[in-house]
Amino acid sequence: MKKLCFVMVSLFIFTSCGQKPIDKSMPIDLQNPEIDKEAEAYALNIVKGYFTEEIENRVFEISEPVEIEGGMCAQIRVSGVYENGKYPIDIFAIDPATKETFFYSKTEDKFIKYVNVPYYACATSPDKSKRIESLGMYMDGPSGLHSLSTMRIIDMDTAEQLWVSNSLLNNSFLWSDNSKFVSFVRYTRVSAEAAVVNTEGYSLIGLPFIDDLVALDGQNMPDEMRPDPFFVPIGWVTGTELEVGFEWATIDGGFASGSYIYDVSKKELKNVLMADG
Repeated sequence: MKKLCFVMVSLFIFTSCGQKPIDKSMPIDLQNPEIDKEAEAYALNIVKGYFTEEIENRVFEISEPVEIEGGMCAQIRVSGVYENGKYPIDIFAIDPATKETFFYSKTEDKFIKYVNVPYYACATSPDKSKRIESLGMYMDGPSGLHSLSTMRIIDMDTAEQLWVSNSLLNNSFLWSDNSKFVSFVRYTRVSAEAAVVNTEGYSLIGLPFIDDLVALDGQNMPDEMRPDPFFVPIGWVTGTELEVGFEWATIDGGFASGSYIYDVSKKELKNVLMADG
């Protein structure tokens, strides 16, 4: 049986800030005595670290520096590459002196400080016709962290948004080989939820969850207060069959874990494997 490994995110404290209005011009070759090339390189490396998936399909551009909380910050604009050019994703600002990090909130029309390290997942379909990706951040009160605000699927010919949904702390995506289905995961600090999007009509397909698995044998009842379930797709077995790994805390203080295969077309659960203990 395949063993799942889940990465937990550390807890940080959010601090709001004020700043001068953003300069929306975007020169690529910036010459500014207050932000030198070494500082720009530092900021670029920080932001590129958020986009480790398909980084070749991302463009990172240095824009005019912006003053935030009395410090001059290097401003980095991130775009995605599609068939006919590029489309905007997000804007970041890094203070090279204090190492503080900020992102531009479209809803609040200002830069907001964040302290966690966001992970912008991205996956282009095998036929190169569509891309699913994370973007945006918002303050998640319960966790004290900034979560990713959005998941979306775009058309790779036009950059048109075809499907959109809310996100959580982090995401992961897996396309079926036929490019018809894509699974997504939304991670919190203590759980992960998964589902599948059918790109023919963009309907959402739910996956078997705790109750469905407990119903098979009446065992491994979840902890009523903190089941902390992790349901994470492992890979597509066929064009319609998805293998999913799972884990949750049980009522007796242990853990149930294992995997199953789910046919998203037939809505059929099969090959359920549950670890002993």
